[in-house]
Amino acid sequence: MPFLFFCSFALPALGADGPPRLNALISEATGVTAGDVDKAEGKKTLTLFDAYALTLGNAEKIAISVEEYAQSLARRWQALGAFLPRVSLKAQKMYPDNEPSNRTTYYGTGVSLYGRQPIVTGLDEWALFSYARHDKLLKKIRLSETASDLLLDVARSYYRLLQVEKGLKNREEMAGHYRRMLGELNRRVALGRSRKSEVLRTRSQISKLEAEIKSQKNELARARLEFNVVTGIPPDVTLDENEPTSTDFSGEEGDAMARRWDVKAAAREIELARARLLAARGGHLPSVYLEGSYKLYQKHDMGGRDYFFALGAELPLFSGGIVSARVEEAESMVKQAKLRDSLVRRSARKDIVDALQSYESSKNEMAAYKEALDSAVNNYAVTLNEYRLNLVTILDVLTSLTFMQSARDDYDRVMLQHRYNRVRLGVATGEFNGNGIGALRTPPAGGPEEK
Repeated sequence: MPFLFFCSFALPALGADGPPRLNALISEATGVTAGDVDKAEGKKTLTLFDAYALTLGNAEKIAISVEEYAQSLARRWQALGAFLPRVSLKAQKMYPDNEPSNRTTYYGTGVSLYGRQPIVTGLDEWALFSYARHDKLLKKIRLSETASDLLLDVARSYYRLLQVEKGLKNREEMAGHYRRMLGELNRRVALGRSRKSEVLRTRSQISKLEAEIKSQKNELARARLEFNVVTGIPPDVTLDENEPTSTDFSGEEGDAMARRWDVKAAAREIELARARLLAARGGHLPSVYLEGSYKLYQKHDMGGRDYFFALGAELPLFSGGIVSARVEEAESMVKQAKLRDSLVRRSARKDIVDALQSYESSKNEMAAYKEALDSAVNNYAVTLNEYRLNLVTILDVLTSLTFMQSARDDYDRVMLQHRYNRVRLGVATGEFNGNGIGALRTPPAGGPEEK
């Protein structure tokens, strides 16, 4: 898969030749390097981390967040430019220009170079600079938050696709068991050791399984399409079904709150609101500036100096209540930002607790379903052996086979849910922020589901 080069400030630009490489900004936000992407591209079987690394080069959400960060950088330069002088070339034609009253030293027909250096315009310059600084940090936080949300989307589609594939594989294996059983039954019927009704019952089960397989294949196509839409990866890619869950979680809720991107963003929005309030209050303050002009050409030379400088000041006296209304609006926005911060923190705390409880619950469920699966497999083996000895009927074998299929479906479902819950917990607690994503890069073997 080809890649594009980045522009000088390392912003991705989607092109027709393929997705861009990860740049320093995205790498810092996600912990995924260009080397991770190159390694993932060379694999035939993708882990969750590989899928996430490849997704970052294709995801429009990430590109949009990077462009928003680029816009914040441009606004910062605008804020710095507010402190710099304005220089312009000024030309004017006086009508009529033959009147002596229109032939002043600087206002007659001519061309001049004009400059104005703002010293202070209320608090506009400082407020704009402060706002741009906080806005830049906020956009960087939003980029990291988008990356975390994308990880959850990738994990959800990844494990759903795995679950459908496992379900299809399970049913195909069960159909194989039934067909082998049908062959044995036909042999027994020919010898007069089994009834024809047993053959019909087995064929009925095979037909039912074939219908389920067709339905599962349709579901598989939908899951692959969803995976392709989320990740941009070809839908026929092979996923690593044996990928173990990441390391067990150990952390404190307080640390998790401090690491969460939405909490950081809410706090930064308060600072932005305060910067707006500062600018609004500055509308009551005087403006001080230094201006000057240099005469380049004048049609009627009146003599005197070719340049002038002046120190000016303006004090607003009445603005129709506009400034006061702006202050009230800005004060309300500060209160609103604080309320939003409180709401975000409460929701974040709930999300952390819910993610931890879901992870622990699925972990316990997985152990119980593993025992149920082992029992179902053993029960089927014993029942099949007893059937060969004519100790049980075909109905007992079919029941044990169906029970084994159901137990395997349940175990696969809760196992993959447990893996997703681990990813969700890592995102909810900020564990996978930045370089923390390394826990998914090289997960240890021997996870709970492999015991």
